[in-house]
Amino acid sequence: MAKPYKEGRGWAVRVRTKGQDIYLKGFKSEAAASKAAEKQRASINESGKPVRMGPQRTHFALALQAYALECLPSLKGARQDAQRMNR
Repeated sequence: MAKPYKEGRGWAVRVRTKGQDIYLKGFKSEAAASKAAEKQRASINESGKPVRMGPQRTHFALALQAYALECLPSLKGARQDAQRMNR
């Protein structure tokens, strides 16, 4: 179990589950921070590992690149969309 700690005026907690590092902050109490950490850990264990690096560590450019490789080949206006993304 991750132990919440005081950070500035609020409470924060760092959770590591299935190789994912998650940082949650801005809680009013230690109990709220630990409750949020358990909720996050349960949702990760329930849903499994995210594709690639996950939503919290994926940069916008990497998301666009993945979209271009997976989705654009099947679209009618793929060439125009690729030009917009590259610009």
